[in-house]
Amino acid sequence: MESRAEAQQQMATQQAEAQRSMMAAEAEAQKQALTAQSTMQRDQKLMALEQRFTTQKIQLEQQQTQALAQLDQQAFALAARAQQARAQAEMQSRYTGYTAPVPVDESVVNEQKERQAEFINQRAQAQLEHVTAQYETQKELITLEAQRTLDMALSQIAVKQQQSALALDQRLQQQTMTLNQQKLEATSQLRQRAVQMTAQAEQTRLQRDMAEQAMQQRMQFGGYPQMGYGMYGQAPMVTRP
Repeated sequence: MESRAEAQQQMATQQAEAQRSMMAAEAEAQKQALTAQSTMQRDQKLMALEQRFTTQKIQLEQQQTQALAQLDQQAFALAARAQQARAQAEMQSRYTGYTAPVPVDESVVNEQKERQAEFINQRAQAQLEHVTAQYETQKELITLEAQRTLDMALSQIAVKQQQSALALDQRLQQQTMTLNQQKLEATSQLRQRAVQMTAQAEQTRLQRDMAEQAMQQRMQFGGYPQMGYGMYGQAPMVTRP
């Protein structure tokens, strides 16, 4: 009986361990799937952010190039006018002896061009730094949000796994208690039957001993008694006169 109860207990434990291993494997598979999905979604967002950032940089570079090109054109036009005005002033001075003032000097044009070019470059650099800062901030937010979402999902899976394992342990404990109770009841019944059988055997032995003692006493007092009315024999017949 005890060996059968132990076999049942071992089988229940093995089944519980198998279920626990299966739940752990399922939880691990869910974690891996969620991690892969979260990583894919994060990478897609980062890729889209990278594309927007690259587009913004290209636009800023194009704007800077166009502004510098326009500045070169304006400076070239001003320098050409300055050269033309200087040539006209020289010719006038040669023929008239009067030197007219030149409205625009080439050195002034070049100086203005350099100042405006520096301003354009500084503005483009500031815009690039601003766009880069926004990109880095958004990139960090996307990474943190993806990690936070993944941690929450993994935590929920872990909590669910712990609850399932706890419920499994409770069922195993309940089965163990039930099997122990059944084993105790079976052991108690066996002991009761053993006590009863021992008592019956003792009673049978006592009856046999008493019968043997009675037989020995009868043999000591004249043999076996007659059947019917015991040791006194049959009473004589009495007739009426």
